[in-house]
Amino acid sequence: MTSPHTFRQVDDRGGGGGAPSRRRALGLMGGAAAAAFLSGCAVVSVPNGVSTVGLSKGAAPGRKKNIEVYNNQGAPTGMGVVEMAKAFEASHPDIGVKVTYSPIVTQDVQPKLLTAIAGGQPPDVGMVGQEYVPMWSRLGMMEELTPMVHAAGIKETDYAGIAGPRAWIDNRVWALQWEGDPNFPLFWNKDLFEKAGLDPDTPPTFVTDTGNAADKQKTVDYYAGKLLKHTGGLISQIAIVPWDVYGFANSMYTWGFSFGGKFLSADGTKLTPEHPLNIKALQWMTAYAKAAGGVAKLATTPPGLTLHPFAGGHIGMAPLVGANFQAIRTAQPKMRIGGGLLPYQPPGASAAGQGAWLGGWSFFIPKGARDPEAAWEFIRWTTATNAGATAEYKKVGYIPVYSNSDGLRAARTDPNMAPYWKTLMSLKNQRPLTPGTSLLANSMEKYVSSAVFGQMSAEDALHTAGKEANDFWQAFNKQVGTQLTQAKAMALLRHGNGQVNSA
Repeated sequence: MTSPHTFRQVDDRGGGGGAPSRRRALGLMGGAAAAAFLSGCAVVSVPNGVSTVGLSKGAAPGRKKNIEVYNNQGAPTGMGVVEMAKAFEASHPDIGVKVTYSPIVTQDVQPKLLTAIAGGQPPDVGMVGQEYVPMWSRLGMMEELTPMVHAAGIKETDYAGIAGPRAWIDNRVWALQWEGDPNFPLFWNKDLFEKAGLDPDTPPTFVTDTGNAADKQKTVDYYAGKLLKHTGGLISQIAIVPWDVYGFANSMYTWGFSFGGKFLSADGTKLTPEHPLNIKALQWMTAYAKAAGGVAKLATTPPGLTLHPFAGGHIGMAPLVGANFQAIRTAQPKMRIGGGLLPYQPPGASAAGQGAWLGGWSFFIPKGARDPEAAWEFIRWTTATNAGATAEYKKVGYIPVYSNSDGLRAARTDPNMAPYWKTLMSLKNQRPLTPGTSLLANSMEKYVSSAVFGQMSAEDALHTAGKEANDFWQAFNKQVGTQLTQAKAMALLRHGNGQVNSA
């Protein structure tokens, strides 16, 4: 499942020839970088007032080589990253690993990482979402991993689901995924279901009215009517919060895919948030918010700063990332929780879980890293060995994507992680791999929010988001060059509409 054509990497020299220096590269991507949202959709920046202790560490003493890894994960996930680095050191007595906390300040912006690259003092290893690779590689920010991947005998088929194909675009590799973030399984509160007269073991199958009377009681809307409660004019209990699936942009992807929507044209040259089925999905989200009493009336809060609101026991259903689900299990051990696949909406979608898409973080070597060889060994171990992938599963807690790992096998039979395994193995979607995707996330964050708050129509919101993102993509191509884009468009035929196709 690879394409025969290749990327052209823009080199790192300053001056003429149209190849941007690192400083110019950062200038070009600044708006888009500031726009990006929740690339891995996992635990990101630490909330105000929460300690950052345990998110960094010094290199083990007495090593022949030392590398620095930037850790953008907040607690508790970031502590697991530190422990994973310690496990690497234990198996590599010649290499020390310094872990430096490099927080995401807002949305998906990593200012410490970007500043370090722009200043010519990058870490040896950084984290990136795969959807940024088309932009970052063209801007000369990344060392190509293809020769090292080939030398190590690593293949795209070594990874579960679509994790391999989305890294092996055009037969070139720039980053390898160290954790899987199947977005999302659906979890539900069995106690709330029972109290509302619903079957505690059966979540909704469909999102909204299918036109078939027999399906009426199988929809999210039906469950919403059973679970909704108001106290003092505020929403004190709700079935699901569809606009709060880790931000408005990720909510749009999730429900857009659940309706069968597409976010990339069939020829791979245009972002299409305004696809008719995406508009229907957003219209449902806005109607749901209005029927519940309005977004501003929602008053369900978590019992702690680092816990998802679902932990509070007043939300019937929620799509959750693995780290949040594990934290809820730890904090609320008596809560009875069911897990399964997302509901879907025919005729655009045809099966439960069709709205799921793969997120997650990858490791890469920034251009100018001091020790690419040792950096690669860290990446190889964490992403392409049983020991490393299993250490990630045990220390960090995300489902691994490396197929031949005890961690992935354990997830399949772990009651807590089995929904993630099932979602990972069945999902076909991802955010489009284009230079315009980061700006699309920011635009959808703004305009989907406006639609949900009743400030603009779903059609206007998604058309506006698409125009902004495509205008940026075109401007980016003009400034950086079009050779890669032409090849990329062909590759995206295989990844059409944000999906990895079977053909």
